[in-house]
Amino acid sequence: MAADDTSSTKGRWERALGVVDSWGEAARYQDSPFYSSRASITSSSSSGESSNSSAAADSYLLPDDEREPERLDFWGHTFVQTLDGALYAAPLVREDLELVLDIGTGTGIWALDFADTHPDAQVLAFDIKHVQPSWTSPNCKFLVVDAEEDWPFEDNAFDFVHARYLYPAITDWPRLWLQSFTCLKPGGWVEHQEDSAMFWSDDPGFENSRTKYFANQIEYASKKIGKNFRIAAEQKDRMEEVGFTNVVQKLCKIPIGTWDETQLDLGKRMLLVVLEGIAPTAVPVFTRVLGYDNDEIEELLDEVRAEFLKQEFRVYLKFYYTYGQKPSDSDSE
Repeated sequence: MAADDTSSTKGRWERALGVVDSWGEAARYQDSPFYSSRASITSSSSSGESSNSSAAADSYLLPDDEREPERLDFWGHTFVQTLDGALYAAPLVREDLELVLDIGTGTGIWALDFADTHPDAQVLAFDIKHVQPSWTSPNCKFLVVDAEEDWPFEDNAFDFVHARYLYPAITDWPRLWLQSFTCLKPGGWVEHQEDSAMFWSDDPGFENSRTKYFANQIEYASKKIGKNFRIAAEQKDRMEEVGFTNVVQKLCKIPIGTWDETQLDLGKRMLLVVLEGIAPTAVPVFTRVLGYDNDEIEELLDEVRAEFLKQEFRVYLKFYYTYGQKPSDSDSE
């Protein structure tokens, strides 16, 4: 069935949310709250934030400036490019996809791309802030929900649950995976795409570099506010602990700079993003959490930029694609 405004289409949304909601000509932000048997959420408002967003923002370490949506979209394109243009690595059966959930959708780029390329599926996507476009595909709906709170979805509702680049925002990962497991249909799939949040290099001397020191300080700050910036490598074991089976983890190395001729274009663009984004990343972390003054931060940033520009070390990021399946005989009740 093509995605359109039919009773069957509406039924999918209603099953997931546990309500009968108002339905316009296209699925957009709703003007009134959704309610389920489990929780309530507030849709878009003038501030574009849920009631819990200010508290969550206090522990969000990465940039929240006007350029951040562009950087988020670049990360999204990089995750897709690394998969040779695919939106997911899980072995999904296209014909089985009726209802899909995107956790922490950000700008909504993944949800919109999935909706466009899977017109027979309905996509629900949520984030703590309203930064998605006001327009959307008829088979894509955006909600304002805090991933760290109770989700307003029914059990066994979704065929596929997707998440990407959540490590800056999540404190309680076991709870997030458990909620993913609960709202997923038996036999459905979950996939998390995360980067390692650390700079890596196999070159001698890198451990004593300013770039490595910078990365270590970011990780130290994350631990001080209860975040785990190494969660990407741990996802396989954690997902299996929740109950997912057939869990697979794929690791891809993404170069920063021009040192890898096989990924030259990607490396150049990654270098530009790192150079442009390092200051807005560092300033709130080093001032609010670590107590640095502006002069100390600027000196460190200059040293890190210089190492990247000189390509003194062959630095890369690690991207992890981890997916698993809810057992067909699972009971979430």
